[in-house]
Amino acid sequence: MKKYDDFLLENDIPQKKPNVEVKNDFNSKYNNMLNSLKTFLSGHIKVDANESEKDVKSEVKKPEPVRIPSELVIKKGQKIDKEYVSKILSAFGYTKSNKTEKRGQYSMTGTDILFFPSGNNNPYHIVLDFGDIAKELKTYNNLKNTDDNFNVIIIRPYSRNNVLKKKR
Repeated sequence: MKKYDDFLLENDIPQKKPNVEVKNDFNSKYNNMLNSLKTFLSGHIKVDANESEKDVKSEVKKPEPVRIPSELVIKKGQKIDKEYVSKILSAFGYTKSNKTEKRGQYSMTGTDILFFPSGNNNPYHIVLDFGDIAKELKTYNNLKNTDDNFNVIIIRPYSRNNVLKKKR
């Protein structure tokens, strides 16, 4: 006999069972996430299909090394890969800076590449158009902005031994 006839206790309320079979959400979400990750990384990581999921060994692709030439020739009207030129200048011993003021420095801004070789009194200035085509090749003088225009500039490795000395 119940003490409280007017009230139903929680245990006395009939429970309805859902008609749909409930899946273990954690496992299904984990498997979906794992499959998405495998799909995303498929182009970046090499996975051996014979290994189990727990023992997956990956091999990250190494970037191809940049072949460093003995000199870099830039011609007027040539398409320029700024990233490649930057790597070559660094490999040639030039130091990247915000402003090219000293021998051995180079700088790159939107459409300009400036570098200061050891054997010159002024830096060279490569002006690109918006398609990265070398529009102008010239020397750069802070006082009058430009000196000479060229059709070809040859960039060679920077050498401290080739620095011009001031005449006394």
